[in-house]
Amino acid sequence: MSLADAIAATLPELRAHAESMMVDTCTVERLTGNGVWNPSTGLYTDDAPTVIYSGPCRVRNMLPNPQQADAGEAAWSSDLVYVHLPVAGSEGVSDGDVVRITSAANDAALVDLELAVTGLHVQTNATARRLPCRLVTRDA
Repeated sequence: MSLADAIAATLPELRAHAESMMVDTCTVERLTGNGVWNPSTGLYTDDAPTVIYSGPCRVRNMLPNPQQADAGEAAWSSDLVYVHLPVAGSEGVSDGDVVRITSAANDAALVDLELAVTGLHVQTNATARRLPCRLVTRDA
């Protein structure tokens, strides 16, 4: 048996181990950008976003290093956070999608966080889809 065959045979078990660490849940949505003009309010009303993925996830902030910025007379922080999803079922996630944490087993502060997907993670023999995301918060 070749090494490639051994890895292929073991990959489902390795993915199951990675997924066992995904104790939080999230929804990944894609905004359609097809807003409709409402003349009575003078605003665009966004269409409902398309759900791309909904299920288990893991949130990792491996190297907290928030970047500070001022915009609109407010101070903001932006930090790189990784969201891990199962490989199977998350193929449709794309750069620019929005991740919303819907439940968190061990840290209630994660619930309702919104993160913007800033890149993709694809690789041969991946045990999880590790998405780089941007967490933007307004400083008090």
